[in-house]
Amino acid sequence: MRMRMAWILAACACMLLPACRADSSMKEEAAEAEEEEQRAETEEQEEFGEILLDYPFGSDMEGWTLALAASREIPVEYEILLKDEEGNLMQRLPCGKLTEQAEIFFDDLMYDGYMDLELFPGEQSGDTLEEEQEKPSIELEGSLYVWDRENQRFLEEPVRIPRYERLGPDNHWNLLAAEEAGDVCRESIFRVVWFPRPWLDEAVEVRSRTFWKEDGRLLIQDCLDGAVIFDGTVETEEDGEWKNTEYYDFLFWEDLPYTKSYDKDPVIRTWLEELEEDGKSHMETYESREALLEDCGFIGAEPFFQYYDMRGDLQLELYLDEERGMGCGFRYYNFFTGELEKDEEVEGFTFRMGDGQAWEELDSFSCKNVYGQDGADQAEDYREEIWYTEEGRPDRYRSTGLIDWLDDSGERCTILELNWIYRDDGTLFCREYVHNSMLFGTTLGSMDSYYDSAERLEHESGYITHGSYESYYIYDDDGRVPAYRLNLDLNLGYSIPEMIKYD
Repeated sequence: MRMRMAWILAACACMLLPACRADSSMKEEAAEAEEEEQRAETEEQEEFGEILLDYPFGSDMEGWTLALAASREIPVEYEILLKDEEGNLMQRLPCGKLTEQAEIFFDDLMYDGYMDLELFPGEQSGDTLEEEQEKPSIELEGSLYVWDRENQRFLEEPVRIPRYERLGPDNHWNLLAAEEAGDVCRESIFRVVWFPRPWLDEAVEVRSRTFWKEDGRLLIQDCLDGAVIFDGTVETEEDGEWKNTEYYDFLFWEDLPYTKSYDKDPVIRTWLEELEEDGKSHMETYESREALLEDCGFIGAEPFFQYYDMRGDLQLELYLDEERGMGCGFRYYNFFTGELEKDEEVEGFTFRMGDGQAWEELDSFSCKNVYGQDGADQAEDYREEIWYTEEGRPDRYRSTGLIDWLDDSGERCTILELNWIYRDDGTLFCREYVHNSMLFGTTLGSMDSYYDSAERLEHESGYITHGSYESYYIYDDDGRVPAYRLNLDLNLGYSIPEMIKYD
């Protein structure tokens, strides 16, 4: 919810302006009428002492009010007043000088619906804007007052935030802001780091992308540790727009640096798969990686396989002894603390390799669900739609149908959605998959599949109710058939492995 402030400030100003009488006798009658109207308006404002804001109070706070008023203590400044249903002043928030360009938003940046208050004061007198800047600069010009539902008031200390264009697609505390200077455009994702309390007093820039129009260079970079996601030349259309916007949007928004509030687990939680056929798998904890490697006979050995995420952080590490038919591994989780220091947690696991299996070629362009079904037998008026790229490759797919027990309004239900993302050279980069969980279940209801530059499947990550399910495809040559596949069930604090060898 957004409120423009010009009319509010004008009304507040009426409370501070004395009535005045025109000197000219020719305008006396008109002046008296204007004076009377102003006096009536001023008396009304003084009676209530505030200009009400259309704040979205919940049903448990019926009769409460939120208002903007001219400060009684500091001239030309303003304050926010929170009152209960009986008119008792519950909170006073000073908000400084405001201009007619000021705005107030009520957004769900945190977790309590549209209850957070964002105030942008507008351009202040004395502000300077250099017409020629070498590099775009995004200012933290707004204030976010977070609603504390438990205590029915705003947190006293505001968080400084940028004037943002929109919220992030997944996490509402990610804000997209943009600025342009000369031929340089910069977009940045700022995060409201809401822990530990007291909160950080300003939003943190976590990722940026800078585009130099003149030479077509694009730099996508994490801002907390400087990790480079992409640095290269981008192909553009005649109007200057990127030809492959979807790919660069994916790199910009996906796999953002993670910030966490709870303390790091000091030990390595490890899933031990017993090597004997009648053994029972169970959880153990290890003090270090070296302790687990020593237990498994891999101390001093080189890793058999490593996988790095697109930020360049180590995500998976495997050790394998084929003669013994066993191995161990580590799943890494990189994060930033509330103090924005980089750290990692590690989960360990051991695995036993079974007999070899025949590799079944996977169709990256299949329009079936993960179980090989299309769902046509579960819907009336089943329809499929597919869109193609300019090069004739699948771009998007959607199947829909009428399913009375899901929606009896006559609206079509989505059954399956697929989206393929390509690199600039036309090679497949990612396949995004979503199926209707009411029809096919929640397991792998969504899944992203990633491909290398030769379009070989490298890594998959899908949703399961208790966490996520990953697959890593390991090649030992330039062929298209993987030698191994590791499946990992990430089960809320420990990783359960399945290692498959292909003949």
